[in-house]
Amino acid sequence: MQKRALISAGLASAVVLAGAFATAQPPEGPMHGRGGPGGSARYLGLTAEQKTQLRTLREAQRPQLQALGKQLHDNHQRLQAALGAANPDPAAVGAIVIEGHGLQQQMRKMREEGDQAFRALLKPDQQVKFDALQSLRHERGPMGWMGGAKVGPPPGEEQ
Repeated sequence: MQKRALISAGLASAVVLAGAFATAQPPEGPMHGRGGPGGSARYLGLTAEQKTQLRTLREAQRPQLQALGKQLHDNHQRLQAALGAANPDPAAVGAIVIEGHGLQQQMRKMREEGDQAFRALLKPDQQVKFDALQSLRHERGPMGWMGGAKVGPPPGEEQ
């Protein structure tokens, strides 16, 4: 029983960290991150019209992303409370973790949909650059440079 509780707590901790990261800086579409939208927009060579279209895409997604961010925050609070109990119930903790994972999947799906919608607005040469940015984002992993680069060959290459 002790071993199950430790495993549940470990899994819960991983989800909490991912959830905390997601709620600390909720993604707002394809051009978020350390460089900020200005740096990516310059790199891609966005026109004024494309910047306006990007803003429109972000504004359309913002309410849903904010709602998901609040749900993730609430999930995190419930998880902390469950883990802080004198004798945490592994089943309750597991249910909260599973719920949080589902919320994170929804957030990821929305970001991917935003990325696809934005990519459709780009010219072919801009799409190549955008794909390169996306590839870097995936190589860094969910924690970005904080978590270090993933080990292994670039996507599409065999070891």
